Amino acid sequence: MQSQTTVKNVRLYYLDWLRVLAIFMVFLFHSVHVFDLTDWSIKNAERSELLTIILVLLSLWGMPFFFLIAGTSSIFALRRRTPSQYVRERFNRLLIPYIVGTILFWFPMVYLEWVNKTQLGLVTYSFQANLSGYWTFYANLGLSPLWFPFGKHLWFLGFLFAFAIISLPILLWLKRDQGARVIGWLARVSEYRGGILVFVLPLWLVRTSVHPFFPKEHDWSDFAFLLSFFILGFILTRTSRNQTGFNLMSNSNWYMFRFAQLFDGAKRWKHHFFLRNTRTV
Repeated sequence: MQSQTTVKNVRLYYLDWLRVLAIFMVFLFHSVHVFDLTDWSIKNAERSELLTIILVLLSLWGMPFFFLIAGTSSIFALRRRTPSQYVRERFNRLLIPYIVGTILFWFPMVYLEWVNKTQLGLVTYSFQANLSGYWTFYANLGLSPLWFPFGKHLWFLGFLFAFAIISLPILLWLKRDQGARVIGWLARVSEYRGGILVFVLPLWLVRTSVHPFFPKEHDWSDFAFLLSFFILGFILTRTSRNQTGFNLMSNSNWYMFRFAQLFDGAKRWKHHFFLRNTRTV
């Protein structure tokens, strides 16, 4: 019992550093986004092809990596809390900041976006017409994850809260004996050469099956895909091997995982940066 408690209370510093890396990548991504060749909220008059390439490389794995790390953290939160405490904490730490941040920053951000694009000659309509476009879009939206981008850059907080609530029954099941047996089987399969595809194939199926019907950024395709990474992060950490996760770095497994992410990222690049008619307001 003492050794089990020690294992549960040990701090995994590599997860802390992965969080730091994820936050830094998000900061770098948004800093570069101002100067690349793509459309975005705020743009510089002079833009760079080199920075566009950097943005492409970051966009291939940035947000999946971010939600993967969030999923790994959820297992430790559930170890120290009951399900109701877990939901309450997620409500206080994710949903409330999302709502408050949206109320405080939405109008100034929309106004500054309009001023920037007006100065660059990208739009000619008035600010009132800009606001009217928002109201029309959201008034006819219905049930959709596209509501979360209403909070602008805080959309990921809304996604995280939704993921925490939606995935909770799955995470609790994975903690039980039956779920542990499934995870044990996945751990054994992943040790074989090419075994990492047992994780990649579901991710690929989610993306290819949903994206044709919901191609917009932050729509159901992105929602389901990132939710899969959130749950995958929990699964990779929910192993009895000293909490080190599956052996993704051994043999060719890590390289196959990276190749699969690059393949999906290339498809996302095509839809996100070249199909302008699918971008949300």
